[in-house]
Amino acid sequence: MRLILFLICLLGFTGFSSAQISVQSSGNIPTEIFSSTTNKYALKRKETLDSSYYEPREVRLARLRFYEESYYLVDAIKNNANIYINDSYTKLINDIADELLKDDPELRNKLYLYAYRAPYVNAFSTDQGDMFFTMGLMAYVHNEAELAFVIGHEIIHYLKQHNTANFSERVKIARGEGKYQGMNIDRGIEEVHSFSRELEKEADVLSLDYFLKSDYDPNAVISALNMLKTAHLGYAERPFNYNYLLGERIKLSGDLLPQEIPQMKQDSTDDKLSTHPNLSSRIEYCTEIIHKSSGTGNKQFIHISESDFKELQKQARQEQLLLFYNDDYYAHVIYNASLMYEDYPEIRDWLQVVMNKSFRAALRVRNATAKSAEYKDKNYTGELFRVYHLLYKLNKYETSTLYFLKEYYAHLSHPDEVSREELETALMDMIRISKSKWKRFEEGEFDTAQVKSQSLDALMPLLKEIFYSAEYRAEFENTNVYYKRVKDESEEEIEIAATEIDLSTIEKPLIDRVIVLNPYYLRLDEKKEGYIDHRATYENELKLLNAIDDATAANNMNVVMLDVRRLQQNEGEKFDDIAVLNDYVNRFAQNEQDRFGKVIPASDERLDSIREKYGTDYVMWVGVQSYKGTNSRSKTALLLNLLVPSFLPYSLISVFEKDHQVTIFYVMFDLKNHKIAGGDYVTLEYMKDNQSLISLYLNSFIRELNRKQG
Repeated sequence: MRLILFLICLLGFTGFSSAQISVQSSGNIPTEIFSSTTNKYALKRKETLDSSYYEPREVRLARLRFYEESYYLVDAIKNNANIYINDSYTKLINDIADELLKDDPELRNKLYLYAYRAPYVNAFSTDQGDMFFTMGLMAYVHNEAELAFVIGHEIIHYLKQHNTANFSERVKIARGEGKYQGMNIDRGIEEVHSFSRELEKEADVLSLDYFLKSDYDPNAVISALNMLKTAHLGYAERPFNYNYLLGERIKLSGDLLPQEIPQMKQDSTDDKLSTHPNLSSRIEYCTEIIHKSSGTGNKQFIHISESDFKELQKQARQEQLLLFYNDDYYAHVIYNASLMYEDYPEIRDWLQVVMNKSFRAALRVRNATAKSAEYKDKNYTGELFRVYHLLYKLNKYETSTLYFLKEYYAHLSHPDEVSREELETALMDMIRISKSKWKRFEEGEFDTAQVKSQSLDALMPLLKEIFYSAEYRAEFENTNVYYKRVKDESEEEIEIAATEIDLSTIEKPLIDRVIVLNPYYLRLDEKKEGYIDHRATYENELKLLNAIDDATAANNMNVVMLDVRRLQQNEGEKFDDIAVLNDYVNRFAQNEQDRFGKVIPASDERLDSIREKYGTDYVMWVGVQSYKGTNSRSKTALLLNLLVPSFLPYSLISVFEKDHQVTIFYVMFDLKNHKIAGGDYVTLEYMKDNQSLISLYLNSFIRELNRKQG
């Protein structure tokens, strides 16, 4: 997902200029995106069977499963629109690959480099030639040359087929073959990591052959490795300015501030349980190779100017904030946005909105049953810890009080930015979190004794001043009214967990047109220990797309199908739309709705753009989950055989046959009001993946929607 800043197509340009820098997808979709995963895997399967004839059967099967997962999962990344198309970042990483491999065009033609929608700093490659470089990486590197070192590292992983080598070594360790014979489990785990470290070192060392032959500055290798030491923190280690988040009137003191700031641990030299050599070691051997080389490169930028690189990085950082937001890493969003607040004054309004949303969303995480990964993370250090402490270490009442005060003062100064509805929500959240502290409120009175808290001493005068002010009285009349509303709501508690909502009870809206998003099919087999049957999943997903087409056409339903496999080649910009909507739908699965079932999206602007573009407020997600599990009828069949011996053949069949359970569902999402607008599901017991039955129920769902519309 990206903040849409530019609408300029990048096709046909030979270089960058400031007006063309954008992380927005556009133009033609590369042809390899549309190639059949089934056909690619079939070729690899035949090659594997022909070359592994003398391998033990279990090894051959494990190898086939490894390749199956590799092919289908990589294509799932593309089919879920988790990559960018023809954006400036994708263009840059491909230009760098051209530079590094200008003397090896045969190798270059085997590689496909993509910018990947993920906030963390990483890159990974496959043995098929697909390479993915996260948006977080672009947000952190200091120049093009640092990016070139990372790209060269991934090229070596492909060239040496490291993924396959790692898999083969793991099989040997698991089977105790050769030097691994008689090894215990703990020692085996250490050997797995040791071999992985050897591969990573090989990728570092051999990538320098390409790098040092180029015009890139070799000092960038060392600065890139140093960057990785702090990439899990912020863009820089600068004091967190609370004013950017809370405003200038709120001053924190006492227990509202962390008493101690944990400092980042030094890079450990004990890496026996790590997949990579420790960074100090990597810097040491890379420095030694560079000093011995005769390379003369001295350029930090070749294919992009320094000013354009900085513009691209600014947009990458905006994109990273939204990706962090969608992954529930709100402390990262707020701290990095505060750093950008100083570095990019031209986008301060946008940054303020992102920080405010993150603060509000973090409060919902505090109240959710299932806590986010960030909430549970105990490894925050430095200035980032200040934000983590503010969001998660204070008690809920303290955090909600701070949020209300912030919203109230912002509403007074900028009522167009903080609406009355948003302020009212903040007030009711504060009251709701600690109803006992408010229960003795009397009309026109504010009793600080009912909200006493040692750490809130500095904030109580502010609250009292607000509740007695003419502005507050004019806006809200009386706090006691809101306490009563909270009390009434608590008597009819609304269960917000999306997985427990009875979709069939939600009133269906009137719909003229709907977006059908990225239909989902999952085939699970208990016999294979929860193993996902990737090939069956992929093939049945294609059949589901056709079934939806037939059902909507038969019922004259006006739909727009947003699925990568249905896009025309010139519809690259729709990758962004699919990604934005996928992230939006995922927020409902993360238990972050308020008590009225609403979520806080990362970007209202992007959703509004999609609503206008497709002429609808509604997105429908359709899915099927097929589960092959233990046969509950087998015991009954065997018991019956004792009474009726002639039943033996049938009872034996039932023992070896698995039960099937198929669930078909759809959920309708309201893009305008940010809540679930309807849905339904049916579970079929003892049923295999019967496409006719699936089509029948899809028709039933859509007929129901059309009847409501009529």
